[in-house]
Amino acid sequence: MLGSHKDKNNRFHKITFTHRLKTAQNYKRPVRPVPESPWAVFFAQFGFKSGVAFMLAVICIAALSYLSFFHNFLWVQKVEVHATNTTIEHQVKDSVDIFLAGKALRLFPRANFFAISKRNLQWRIQQDVLAVKQVSIIIHPLTRVLEIRVTPRKEQFLVTTKQASFILFDDGVVAKRLEETTATASETAARLISLQIDAPISADVGASLLQKSDMENIAFVHSVLSGQMHLPVVKYELFLPGFIPPEVPTASTTPRSASIFSDHVSPEDILVILSGTNSTFAIYLPSTQKLSGAVNRFVSLWGQLDEARIKNLSYIDMRLEHRGFLCLRNTPCARVLSPEAAQPN
Repeated sequence: MLGSHKDKNNRFHKITFTHRLKTAQNYKRPVRPVPESPWAVFFAQFGFKSGVAFMLAVICIAALSYLSFFHNFLWVQKVEVHATNTTIEHQVKDSVDIFLAGKALRLFPRANFFAISKRNLQWRIQQDVLAVKQVSIIIHPLTRVLEIRVTPRKEQFLVTTKQASFILFDDGVVAKRLEETTATASETAARLISLQIDAPISADVGASLLQKSDMENIAFVHSVLSGQMHLPVVKYELFLPGFIPPEVPTASTTPRSASIFSDHVSPEDILVILSGTNSTFAIYLPSTQKLSGAVNRFVSLWGQLDEARIKNLSYIDMRLEHRGFLCLRNTPCARVLSPEAAQPN
């Protein structure tokens, strides 16, 4: 028994050891041929076993260089710009041509489809063409066409401050700065919403003069009062927080005008002063989320007023919940600027 146990533990009788031993006996080191000719020595220095492998590598490098640096089928052949304005189309086309004439990483021509960065091209267009709000880029490699679709900004406001006059886009960005000539302002006011700010503020072209929410509120009120109801609203006046608004104007002092006071009575109140041919009256509106409901209530209330009451209106307060406060001229409520002082407790 002792002998059989010793034989069982003998490492020479293990199958794994025997297999490793046979593998070690048959092992041969890899043999590399020693290059004899000068060309073989040259190819061996670059890791190529033969001249065929070296030529294939040279052909691949030459093909990649041609595709990257020389005009070929991978380059943009045509640029198509789609916009609602031909002027914007030409400006965007010029901006794209300048971008494609440059090089990515100062090495690869941007005209190659593989070197075009959509993000960088979008940023370049928006920087060069201020009237562009959004840019969509579509690449067609088979037809070698670069398609650009732009969404333009809309010139919507003519803003006059104590320092200068500006034309603003619908998102509050300054489109251009007008010269101090009333002729230019008069011509532009016919197609824009005129807005006067009684504050010494200014902004450069391309910067935001007012918040987008203020622009949207004014545009919404104007679309209802002027667009739907066809009320003769010509001008809005915006008084920023910290500036005291003047007294409510009369028909003789400010004919055909309208004013919005963002910080009158409360920072969340809007005052609209509308002027018709023979009368001037004010509308108090909330500038919060309740603005839409207040405007809808005003439209309903306006439909119930007769011509005599409209001519004697002093103001209408639509900040009240589910109702409106109407004040006529030559009444105690018309002698104060704020309707809150005239409302009963």
